[in-house]
Amino acid sequence: MKIEGYAVICDNDCIADSDGHMPESLKSEAEWAYFQAGLDAAEIIVLGRKSHEVTPNPKERLRLVLTSSVDHPQWEGEHTVLWNPSEASLELALAMFDVKVETLVITGGQLVFDYFLQREGGYTCFHLSRMQDVYLHGGIKLFTALSEPSNTPEGYLKAKGYGPSDWQALDDKASVVRWVPKA
Repeated sequence: MKIEGYAVICDNDCIADSDGHMPESLKSEAEWAYFQAGLDAAEIIVLGRKSHEVTPNPKERLRLVLTSSVDHPQWEGEHTVLWNPSEASLELALAMFDVKVETLVITGGQLVFDYFLQREGGYTCFHLSRMQDVYLHGGIKLFTALSEPSNTPEGYLKAKGYGPSDWQALDDKASVVRWVPKA
């Protein structure tokens, strides 16, 4: 199973503002299209509870939502399973969907990105998009470990055994680098 992470960050490495919301300044049509293509290629999307609650699901994609509010995986509606990784394995949670999972896409927030980076096997690929000329004062960093000013997402991914595989300009403000485990 491929596990692919997708994140868009600003110049100071934040994925959201201080309230946990993704501001319009972190969005572009080209980056959104790139992200949606990744979601379309996955059988299941993994996100945190807060992201799930504020993000509509018009395509009715299957969602696995990380939350500490449940003891065992359980359905919330027709397309969503709630999962507490400290109480049940990923495999048990995925079995709830009764679909063959070839690609799992991780969309955040911070604790979700942390969990899959720390998990054995980590990410198969991490798509790290950057929006230029955007700064979120007091925003939420991509990974918890980035709370130290000297840490960057790129440096942290390198320290965790990943290397950049390719870079792509998406438009005049957004670019993406695919990070993969070093061989």
